[in-house]
Amino acid sequence: MDLNAANERGPADLRACVSFLRNNYSETQIKTFLLSNGTLDIEKMDDYSGLVIRAFGEIRQLFRDKARKDIRRMAGIVP
Repeated sequence: MDLNAANERGPADLRACVSFLRNNYSETQIKTFLLSNGTLDIEKMDDYSGLVIRAFGEIRQLFRDKARKDIRRMAGIVP
């Protein structure tokens, strides 16, 4: 997969995921993103942000275990 291919969906999704991991957003930042991207029940925001944090924790572990070294480096994951 060519990560620099701008016209392919797969690389764009992977680049977005890598970018999210590299930035290592705080729970407050994640809540802000969630609120700005739609109408969510504000009383469940802790649940929503917790889900995002857990999901990206699992993706981070998957990258540690399976990703190529260059992708781990791009994501800010030290082997």
